[in-house]
Amino acid sequence: MDISQSIEKKIIDIVGKDFVFIDKQDMVVYESDGTHDKGMPDFVVLPGTTEEVSKLVILANEYEIPIIARGSGTGLSGGAVPIHGGL
Repeated sequence: MDISQSIEKKIIDIVGKDFVFIDKQDMVVYESDGTHDKGMPDFVVLPGTTEEVSKLVILANEYEIPIIARGSGTGLSGGAVPIHGGL
């Protein structure tokens, strides 16, 4: 198992398989906001509780994975664009 599969398993253990997207076709809507900038995330994760968010932040810190917070993706500043991958 490589590192990305190990991290994927840990993320799924935290939020459940239904709340983790790893297929490029599922993540394409998350690669940009209202700007023309694009960047593909490594994972799209939809936590449902503050406890899940906390565990994801700890995991991301441990593996030095960037976290990109995203609302509806309509921003015009590029703040929701995962330039360096990440969650």
